[in-house]
Amino acid sequence: MQVRAIESLVYVVAAGQCGEHAGGRKTYGHSIVIGPWGEILGELDASPGIVCVDLDMIRLEQLREKFPVVKHRREL
Repeated sequence: MQVRAIESLVYVVAAGQCGEHAGGRKTYGHSIVIGPWGEILGELDASPGIVCVDLDMIRLEQLREKFPVVKHRREL
């Protein structure tokens, strides 16, 4: 997830389901919020909860000015 954030210079929010489910299936959570430079801004363990973080849109704009990845993408 950190690589996806860095290569696209975006915030990534990944919600991880946790608990036991039908048929004995288990999931282990680990929801996470990652900044555009790959830094972990907030995360949960294997328990239910809420992650709140501040998104710095000014910093995001500055990063995108220094590294214009969106401008360099190719249309397929």
